[in-house]
Amino acid sequence: MINTTKESPLAGVRVLDIGHALAAPMAATLLGDFGADVIKVERPDGGDAMRRLGPFKDGVSLWWKVSARNKKCVTLNIQSPEGKQLLERLVEQSDVLVENYRPGTLERLGLGWDRLHAINPRLVVLRISGYGQTGPRRESPGFGRAGEAMSGVVQVTGFADGAPMHIGFSLADTVSGLMGAYGVMMALYWRDHGGGEGQVIDLALYETLFRLIEWQVISHQQLGALPMRQGNNFPFPLSTVLSNVYRTRDERWVTVSAATPTVVRRVARMLGVPTDESLLPDIKALDQMLVGWMAERSLEDVLMEFERADAVAAPVYDMDMIVKDPTYEARGNLVTVDDDELGPVRMQNVVPSMSRTAGEVQWTGPALGAHNDEVFGALLGLGAPALAELRARGAI
Repeated sequence: MINTTKESPLAGVRVLDIGHALAAPMAATLLGDFGADVIKVERPDGGDAMRRLGPFKDGVSLWWKVSARNKKCVTLNIQSPEGKQLLERLVEQSDVLVENYRPGTLERLGLGWDRLHAINPRLVVLRISGYGQTGPRRESPGFGRAGEAMSGVVQVTGFADGAPMHIGFSLADTVSGLMGAYGVMMALYWRDHGGGEGQVIDLALYETLFRLIEWQVISHQQLGALPMRQGNNFPFPLSTVLSNVYRTRDERWVTVSAATPTVVRRVARMLGVPTDESLLPDIKALDQMLVGWMAERSLEDVLMEFERADAVAAPVYDMDMIVKDPTYEARGNLVTVDDDELGPVRMQNVVPSMSRTAGEVQWTGPALGAHNDEVFGALLGLGAPALAELRARGAI
């Protein structure tokens, strides 16, 4: 049950998560982190595909334990008449529904926006898809990597003489989940402060990253600029930013970010290069100097020199460093939660930190159908005989 021992900003908000790996469920997880009552609806024959994505321990998906935390998991075959009817009853009692099927899927099941709105006019529906509910590609299959490629982000990631690169996690899916949760909160605010009704949030995977690149469209239109990948440097040919990753004498990697002319001059002075307030030092020359300068010093010495210069440098962390770092510990960024299958498990804590209405990881990703009796019994009022009949019919 939802923890009522402290204030939760989303207590009383019920979210129906009928999505599948990865974007829409991410949005629901973020809402659940802050107290929303999230009901995760899965197919009876195997559940969400996230359950089958590694890494695994003893046959248990570790990713699932994080992605489905704070959710009540039920099974429901929404293609069966009984399953569809139960879903509609859940819609009646929910504030939000999130989904990321290919556009048209819910409509073919008789569960499009018109039907959902008729059942519950106050329902907010978040729809995440590869290319959106409208446009020439609406019916095309879309995954996160395709969205990343289309957004323009991949084109500026990697080295100039190499292939464009994706980063090491599901960027488009997770960012779309974050922006989807943001959209849900705006829709709920509008509904509850005068609007009175729910609405549809139509979000395409490529759009979220496209929004974040900010300066590239206006630079293309105004300057004819075509930003290209520059390794760890800023991907703009006339950049005044000094940014790269360097290797120290003790084989550690350090990232440097001198993002303003003032900080560039501080780095130059640290390297012994005379500076002129009217003229910016040569960025490429400073970059090459830093390669040799770093190679002659230990990580400890590098960080000390940058701190003295009041410039920014930071070690490139791996997971061993993260779990031992005092900043992560002091800010409570890691939390250990008891899991029924694995025992104590460590995962990222809730973000952001809030002084009055803090979020909480109350439980990890549950077993398939773990909350059938609670949701269908306590919430919808179905007794044991009715549940047994639904199981026999394959509806749950």
